[in-house]
Amino acid sequence: MKKCQNIIVGIELSESAQQILERALEWAKRFGAKLHVVHAIEFTMSQRWDAFPLRFQEVKERLEAGAWEKLEGMLEALPDKEHLGKSFVRWGRPDTVLAKLADEVDADLCLVGKINRTALERAMVGSTSRRLIRQLALPILALAPDATDRLKQVVIPVDFSEASEAALRDGIACAKREGAKVHILHVYEFLSVMPMIELWTKEDIQKLNDEAKEMVQEQMDTFLQPFDLDGVDVEIHLNEGYVFDEIVRFVRGCEADLLVMGSIGRSGIQSVLLGNTAERVIHNAPCSLMIIKPEMTS
Repeated sequence: MKKCQNIIVGIELSESAQQILERALEWAKRFGAKLHVVHAIEFTMSQRWDAFPLRFQEVKERLEAGAWEKLEGMLEALPDKEHLGKSFVRWGRPDTVLAKLADEVDADLCLVGKINRTALERAMVGSTSRRLIRQLALPILALAPDATDRLKQVVIPVDFSEASEAALRDGIACAKREGAKVHILHVYEFLSVMPMIELWTKEDIQKLNDEAKEMVQEQMDTFLQPFDLDGVDVEIHLNEGYVFDEIVRFVRGCEADLLVMGSIGRSGIQSVLLGNTAERVIHNAPCSLMIIKPEMTS
């Protein structure tokens, strides 16, 4: 990830949004960056303007005025505004609003909140998540509302792809800044891909599993060679299981503060972020999640 100077955050005007805004400001302080805040007013097709007794422009003005009033109240409640940049209220689908604002302020990082199933959260799940990831040529950080002020445990799942290299590079850099421990996790699906497993003896299965883990260890050693891990508290984990389930289980087990993943990878990690399992990871992992693309790093 290049030097971070401008960060954008999408905010829903809900009770939990104040926490997200405070966490976003903490990330801006970490990078010494400016935080630009936007609220998107999304008007779905099921809501018809002609159902309102007021004229279109009056409705729009009232909604905007109400949004501005609440947003300004949230900004005013922030204890430290040194890193606060511009604020916006925009009309449109959240992923589209965030993408346009990213270009407008030359953003280096996009933050969204992992709270309640609001419009901005839906920008990270389902079909909208794919649109947001495609549109934004910058890292995306889904913030947990109860995230700690300081990162202590950073988990980086890798599948030895280019996307994993990018995620590992940025994850290590982030951990170095915070003095956090790094857990590099590779999950290999062994039993699930064995043909007619019921015909194998326990001894045969154990032998094959040991051979598979040895092969994976060699892949991991080769993968890590270009990385400078000096001065970083790193632990390597080679776990057998289903990729998305094992990632969530591991993150919970080590009480991770941040999960860093590549957006495009081989095997299961690609489906975690771009397939139907995206929602499972985002909602079930209790920590913040950073999504990195290979072209984002420098």
